[in-house]
Amino acid sequence: MRRKPVRSGPECLGAGGCASGDYTHATPFKNESGTGPGAVIPAGRLNKTALDMLNLWPAPTNTSAVLNNYVAGYALGGNQNQNVVRVDQKINDKQNLFGRFSQWNNLNQPEDPLGTGLCLDRCTETMTSKAIALGYNYIFTPM
Repeated sequence: MRRKPVRSGPECLGAGGCASGDYTHATPFKNESGTGPGAVIPAGRLNKTALDMLNLWPAPTNTSAVLNNYVAGYALGGNQNQNVVRVDQKINDKQNLFGRFSQWNNLNQPEDPLGTGLCLDRCTETMTSKAIALGYNYIFTPM
């Protein structure tokens, strides 16, 4: 006898639904003998790790929707700034000197739409680069 797969997805978010073993919205659960307690998986058959992971998901914000039942706003963005200083000096008609210093700072805020402290894409990242360049030119001419 083949078992029909149990649906999972957004309809299982939150403390109710899949976390409690209530699959009344899905294919009825059956044990190996083909009989079972209806649509509720016995507590002893629920995976502890999976239950702990379900606790990371917040409850749905729209319980009447089957799909797209969680909507939340969260902060995103960061700061960037760049500083450049350049100096050019003509020493005489044959000699020129220049110097440049550049600094760039980039701060990206973490993406945490679920408010769990787990970063979706990246956690806070700060990048800084500094560069210096010096140049000296001398013009040679035939005598």
